[in-house]
Amino acid sequence: MNDQPFKEEIVLQNLSAGGSYLRLKRMVREGAEVSLAVRLSTAGSTDGPVLRFAAGGTVLRVVPQWAGSYGVAVEFLRRHIF
Repeated sequence: MNDQPFKEEIVLQNLSAGGSYLRLKRMVREGAEVSLAVRLSTAGSTDGPVLRFAAGGTVLRVVPQWAGSYGVAVEFLRRHIF
């Protein structure tokens, strides 16, 4: 929560055109601007082409979860699919 950049590999809980809900191991503050890079695939392998999605947005809500993680709701302000 010190506003320092970080990278964390996660599995999205929810993804829509307007935002996402994800679980992080670290706390982020509501109102923080974040950038997400998402690999859209149901396959366990990283071989072969997959759809990728990048977005920037604002943290709308942070909910403490069990085991010290945090549920984070992000509203997209800009997005790009490639």
